[in-house]
Amino acid sequence: MPFRDIPVDIWRTVWAELEQVVVDGGSSRNLVPDARPDTRRASHWLVSGNSIVFLKAVTRLAYSRCGMEWDGPQSTAVARFLTEEHFPVVRDNQLREGLGGPDPAEVLGEVDPPQTPEYETVRRLSRREQAQFRANLKRAYGPRCEISGCEVEAVLDACHILSHAAGGPTEASNGILLRRDLHRLFDLGLIAVDPKERSWRFHEDLADHYRDLCDDRNGPDFEPGDARLDRFAAHWRASQL
Repeated sequence: MPFRDIPVDIWRTVWAELEQVVVDGGSSRNLVPDARPDTRRASHWLVSGNSIVFLKAVTRLAYSRCGMEWDGPQSTAVARFLTEEHFPVVRDNQLREGLGGPDPAEVLGEVDPPQTPEYETVRRLSRREQAQFRANLKRAYGPRCEISGCEVEAVLDACHILSHAAGGPTEASNGILLRRDLHRLFDLGLIAVDPKERSWRFHEDLADHYRDLCDDRNGPDFEPGDARLDRFAAHWRASQL
C-alpha cells in the first residue's frame, strides 16, 4: 500500500493546505481538480474545529507532492491508516466539504474539543489582530517557517511563544512563523528552542517522522541579542524536552 510510505508530515501539510482553502470559502477542487467532494459517494473526511475536508482530495495531493503515481487506493484503507496516525477521520456520506463539524462522537481519530459559540465569536473578531501579528512577523523575521524554511503562505501560522491565553502579547518579540503542523507541536511542547545552544530541539518521539528537520537543527538559529530568547527559555522550561 504505497500511501503508507508517504511521511506523516506530508499528510499534515497537504491537509492544512486544503483546510485553508475550505476555510477561505473554496473547494478542494481548487488544488485537486479531480476531487469530487460533492458526490454521493464522498464518505470520508478530515475534520478540525468546524472545517470538513474531503479525504480523497488530501490523498491525491499527498501522492502528487511525493511524486507518486495515483493508484486509486480505497478511502477506507487510507482512513484506517490515518486514524492509526491520530488524524481526525469521519465516515459519513451525508457530510459535505466546508464549514460545520460533525458530532464529535463520530470522529475516529483525535480532534480538538468543540468550541462554544462564545469562543468562536471572539475568535472571528480577533482575525484582524492575528493578521497584523502575522504581517509583523513576516517583516521582522522573513516570510517563511523558521524551522522548515517553508514559504507556502497557506500553511504558515503566526505562533505565540508565550500563549495568548496565558497573557502572551501579540507582538513580534513574542512570535514566530511556523508551518501549521510544527505550530501544533510547538504548542504541545514537543519542539522548543534550547536556550543554551540557541537552536531547535525535537522530542525523541518525532525523530522518525521529522528526521530531515531533526538532523538539520544542529547549528545555532538565533543571535544572542534576539528579543525572543527570554520567552523561548520560558517555553523550554514548560516543554516536554
